[in-house]
Amino acid sequence: MKKFLFTIMILIVGKVVLSQTKNQLNVLQINIWQEGTSVPNGFPAIADEIIDKKADVILFSEVRNYKETDFVQRILDELKRKGSTYYGIASAPTLDVAFISKFPIKQQQPLYDEVSKMGGVLKSKIQVAGRNFTFYSVHLDYTNYACYLPRGYDGVTWEKLDAPIVNAISILEANRKGKRDDAILDIIIDADKESKDATIVIAGDFNEPSHLDWIHATKDLFDHRGAVVSLGLFCIIDKSWIRR
Repeated sequence: MKKFLFTIMILIVGKVVLSQTKNQLNVLQINIWQEGTSVPNGFPAIADEIIDKKADVILFSEVRNYKETDFVQRILDELKRKGSTYYGIASAPTLDVAFISKFPIKQQQPLYDEVSKMGGVLKSKIQVAGRNFTFYSVHLDYTNYACYLPRGYDGVTWEKLDAPIVNAISILEANRKGKRDDAILDIIIDADKESKDATIVIAGDFNEPSHLDWIHATKDLFDHRGAVVSLGLFCIIDKSWIRR
């Protein structure tokens, strides 16, 4: 597992050091917010962001392939028009994640073949400076989004509740009904096999708030309404997430 590099990134650039040189691989993960359609000139801005961050590898979430278009080809064309050349393979129209790279893609496949409650997971392989990399572009189940409960909204329907739910056990039980933990387990099992020959990078929109944001110090901030939600408590009420 020494080669298992577990990286979670949302709109940030990560640097992977290659061998023992100063060469670095710049990795960008970006939720493109409905392919940039939610803001004026959003699509060309995605390309500008990639160029500005000098990204070598980009993992996308919220890919939609609107109007039966191929997002990957569109972004490759936009980047080329701006003077940057990348490689990419069109993913299934129903898959909401994508991957492009300055290095040829040796192999690419979704972890789930069909539309799945698990969310989208795309596995892509490249080689850089003689070193193998396997990337997992991830956009997990967005339902049972339990951080809405203390704020007074249902995590599935998004409808307003009669009253906010602030009990930690109730919040965690609702959260566990989502498929995010199951998907992460599948990714880890798959990545464990890949890590024998490659460095692993897992990046994406996990649709999961960090338990570090729901500690005692934040209980009265951001409409938390006094809720303190502990990962340790989660382990007590449901041990199935650590199964093998």
